[in-house]
Amino acid sequence: MSNDAFSQHPYVDGVRPDPAAAPSDVMELVGFAGNSSRPGYQRIYLTLALDYYAEFASGDLLYTAQVPADASPFPGHEVVAVTVRRDATIDYTWTSHGQHKADFDLDVRLEARPRDAYAFGPFEPRRTEPEGTCPSRLCPQ
Repeated sequence: MSNDAFSQHPYVDGVRPDPAAAPSDVMELVGFAGNSSRPGYQRIYLTLALDYYAEFASGDLLYTAQVPADASPFPGHEVVAVTVRRDATIDYTWTSHGQHKADFDLDVRLEARPRDAYAFGPFEPRRTEPEGTCPSRLCPQ
């Protein structure tokens, strides 16, 4: 049996660098690594369409590992698994493109009505007393 010492794994270096301290509370994200538009931040794209991503400060990144294409949640694509502090602020963002407005699209607006015009809903109250009579005792005699 050999007594050769071995070196600490890079994951342990990132997540628990001090063996006497408790391990860090972490979370793992798996996706496509990307640049952020903000300095000091990084992105992980979580969809093949690249329309949903998690963005976090580079200082909250503890460890990264490549995930080969045959073990990837995105079949056929090599991705990265990142370990970040659980208390890190992570901004999750969905992006989409606006739809082109067709040339024939009409800008139809309804006539503005006073707020109390709809007090009775779409139906107007109907008068039920005979024409020329007053339903109230306050009517002039």
